[in-house]
Amino acid sequence: MLWATASRFSISWVVGGGRRSFGKSFRWAMPNWWIKTGRIEDNEEEATMAVRLKTMPTGQISVVIQHLRADVRPDGDGVTDGELLARFVRSRDEDVLAALVRRHAPMVWGVCRRLLDHHDAEDAFQATFLVLVRKAADVPRHAVANWLYGVARQTAGRVRALAAKRGRRETQVVIMPEPTVAEVRVSDLQSVVDKELSRLPDHYRVVVVLCDLEGMTRREAARQLDIPEGSVASRLARARAMLAKRLTQRGVTLSGGSLAAVLSQNVASAGVPALVVSNTIKVTSLTAAGRATTGVISVKVAALTEGVLKAMFMSKLKALAGVLMLATCLIGVGVTVVLAKQDHAPTKAGSDAPDAKQAAAKEAAVKAMQERLQGTWKLVAMHSNGTKSELDIINTIKGNTWETKLDGKVFQSGTFKLVDLDASPRQIEWVITFAEAEEVKGKTIHGIFMLDGDSLCWNTCDAAKYPRPQAFFTEQDDGCCAGMFKRADPKKDR
Repeated sequence: MLWATASRFSISWVVGGGRRSFGKSFRWAMPNWWIKTGRIEDNEEEATMAVRLKTMPTGQISVVIQHLRADVRPDGDGVTDGELLARFVRSRDEDVLAALVRRHAPMVWGVCRRLLDHHDAEDAFQATFLVLVRKAADVPRHAVANWLYGVARQTAGRVRALAAKRGRRETQVVIMPEPTVAEVRVSDLQSVVDKELSRLPDHYRVVVVLCDLEGMTRREAARQLDIPEGSVASRLARARAMLAKRLTQRGVTLSGGSLAAVLSQNVASAGVPALVVSNTIKVTSLTAAGRATTGVISVKVAALTEGVLKAMFMSKLKALAGVLMLATCLIGVGVTVVLAKQDHAPTKAGSDAPDAKQAAAKEAAVKAMQERLQGTWKLVAMHSNGTKSELDIINTIKGNTWETKLDGKVFQSGTFKLVDLDASPRQIEWVITFAEAEEVKGKTIHGIFMLDGDSLCWNTCDAAKYPRPQAFFTEQDDGCCAGMFKRADPKKDR
């Protein structure tokens, strides 16, 4: 069982001193004035604020309104990625788009620059944000940075592959001298770390991207993800441990502190040129507004953007095809089960059997099914919110309890109950009693399942937020997590 939450973002703005700013600071004409939208904890302060606003000169009020419209600062500081993206999708606002570009420019530039020379990195950087403009409606609101990281790696990798086909050196720099051996080793190390980071589950990669690649504090990352700060800390520690383990398997030994230092180098070295940012804001704004971009976007960047979009579409089609094949197999099994039930259905004369006998028969069926579920199950394929995931997951079912291990470490555990075996598909409920993420503990997860020999499939979601799934596939933002498992050791389990 593996399940993660996704909830809405709460937004507040704080204007004035006391806030960290990545862009130009804004100073009030009079000190110590502040405005906060959202939950006001002190009614007296709210009243005081209202009085001060009424006594403000008209010019100062205009400044306040303009400032709030500008999302506080040029990089949108004070507003989450999800809120900025939602505003852009609704209005195609150029200022909001510019704020997103400025906010994530260092991280995206760092990814591109670690794989490419300066000129090619500019093309990949620009194409990454053009893809954002074209795919904005499909980007997960709680994981904009994580999504951009993935697109940047895919785009830079595409440029590098095309360069390799042309037979030229991907790492050649025209002006800079040949790097020393030490510099090459550092570059190779960062490339390996990047590669393994890209293979982490989104659940963990997102906190590494925010904290280690974008330099956010745990508190800032928690606000972006709308989860407790403690959850960010535990996920970050777990993600670094998973990265260190995977790097060790590749012959690279790093402690948690050393790994954090390598990752933080990405932030320090990602000095994106101002001209690259301004040009990217210009071309993305024109694209978002539907204006002509001929002569503004190079032919190479345009082709690269289309190539990445096509690759993303094909990847989605392949994932969908896999889900449909799985669903088709499950439907076939379901039809067989239904027909078998019909073959053994009681005659009309036997339908008047006492309720006690029916209850006893149901209890025996539940007991038999629970016995069949016992054992160790290894994940074969998983789809969550319409996206395929590659995770090393082992589920162990013993009695009416379950335990999930992710990369060899217990991730979640709890109890389960078979709710309705006569339903089609059969229904099940899980209760999470232990989880690394504090906000998940105690939740009830309802879902459906199907068991066919040594193959087990289920689809689950949060019972408090979503209706019980009806099929063994997921769609974007449906809150569901579907998995197909194989019995790890059929002989031993039986």
